[in-house]
Amino acid sequence: RVMPRSCPTIASDPESFLHRRLPPAVPEMACRVCGPGMGSSVSDFQKNFHTGRVLGGYIMGLLAPAPGMRILDLGCGDGLLMKQMVDAGAEVVGIDVDENFVAAAAAQGLDARCMDGATMDFKREFDYVFSNATLHWMKADPPAVCRAVHAALRDGGTFVAEFGGQGNVRAIVEALGVELEARGSSSEQGQPAERGYAPRSAS
Repeated sequence: RVMPRSCPTIASDPESFLHRRLPPAVPEMACRVCGPGMGSSVSDFQKNFHTGRVLGGYIMGLLAPAPGMRILDLGCGDGLLMKQMVDAGAEVVGIDVDENFVAAAAAQGLDARCMDGATMDFKREFDYVFSNATLHWMKADPPAVCRAVHAALRDGGTFVAEFGGQGNVRAIVEALGVELEARGSSSEQGQPAERGYAPRSAS
């Protein structure tokens, strides 16, 4: 989803923005099933769950990083996509709540900072705010995240993001439940331990 800073919806009513109908893009897959703050499992994420590596090309194509662009990578993780932006000539700051992921990004020479998307305090510093497979984990206060994104963008800036919507992993969860019941276990064990923020399409 690409949303300009001047959009009156995100500026005045972030909750409404989060529930807007989104156009179909690429099929979504299971995201960080371990959830935010995965501690020392950075290598496990990189090996088994790296949505940036699998699906990041689509949203990066919408962003089209280039020299002269100043970008905030919201939920930069280990810096995989952030480094691609830097290599394209953009000036990039990345933030993530997981210290281990921030350390992995910083180890590549990237400007990665440990910070929460809901409480970040950037003021009109960026031409673009970018986010890949992250917003659904920011479930504590989604409107606060939108307000912080809006505040971080310069006039005329753009928010380029994608994240899991309601039901995006329903088939996986249902299949796990069927398999567990077939093995004599409760299907409840197949439910995600922590459900992320999943906006519904507008009716």
